[in-house]
Amino acid sequence: MSQLMSNCQNFERIVGKYFGFLEQYGFKRSREHDHLSPVLCVISYAGKYVIIEIYLDVRDGYVGVSLRRKTDDYWIDFSNYLSKLGVLRLPPVPQLSSPIESALAGWADALKLHGKKILQDSIDSLDIYR
Repeated sequence: MSQLMSNCQNFERIVGKYFGFLEQYGFKRSREHDHLSPVLCVISYAGKYVIIEIYLDVRDGYVGVSLRRKTDDYWIDFSNYLSKLGVLRLPPVPQLSSPIESALAGWADALKLHGKKILQDSIDSLDIYR
C-alpha cells in the first residue's frame, strides 16, 4: 500500500471517529468532494446546503476544517468563521494518542459548541459572510 493511501486512509478512519456525529444532523460522507494527494488529505461531509471538509496538510501535520455552500466555490476556514462570531478561544484540546487525533477532537468539539447554525444545514447557515 502506498504511503499516501496509508496516511489518508488512516486519517479518514480517525475523522470518522470524531466527525461521525455529523450524520445525526443529516450530513453524509461525500467521497466525491474528497481530495487525496501526497501533501493533502481532505475528507468531506455534505448536507443539503453545506459541505464540511476536514483536512490534513501531510507535510506540516496541520489539521483544519473548511466550509462552503454547495452552490459556491468559495471556501471558508472554520477558524475564520469562529472569529467572525467573536469566538477567540476554542475549547481545551484533549491530549490523545497523536497531535492529529487531538486536533480532530478539538475541531469536532468546536463545531458542536459554536457551529449550531452550520449543523442546521440551512440555506443561510453561512450567511455570516454576506
